[in-house]
Amino acid sequence: MTENNNITPDPNAVQPSMPAYPAPDPNAAPAPYAPNQVYVQQSQTNGMAIAGLICAFLFTPLGLIFSIIGLKKSKQLNGEGKGLSIAGIIISVIGIIVGIACIIFLFAVASSVDPTYYSY
Repeated sequence: MTENNNITPDPNAVQPSMPAYPAPDPNAAPAPYAPNQVYVQQSQTNGMAIAGLICAFLFTPLGLIFSIIGLKKSKQLNGEGKGLSIAGIIISVIGIIVGIACIIFLFAVASSVDPTYYSY
């Protein structure tokens, strides 16, 4: 007993189709807004805070100035960029302290060298 599992569809049978949507009316006015569209207000960026953080790594006094200006500007922008400004201030202050310490160390080393040691 063998069964034939090959089922061929009837070519005259009605095939199910997707529901038809009516064509848009060409004379209809466009909708004033999309009902599901959500408007998101972009927040302003604090450019001085960003510049202060970047300059804190490159030129610390300028980074300190920009970060302080960015911190004052963040109060006008409802706190936007406050964290960047504080980070720029901290990094700039640390950079200035390290720079001053290096200068003091170099002067201390330079003053302790015996000038007659290198005479020819």
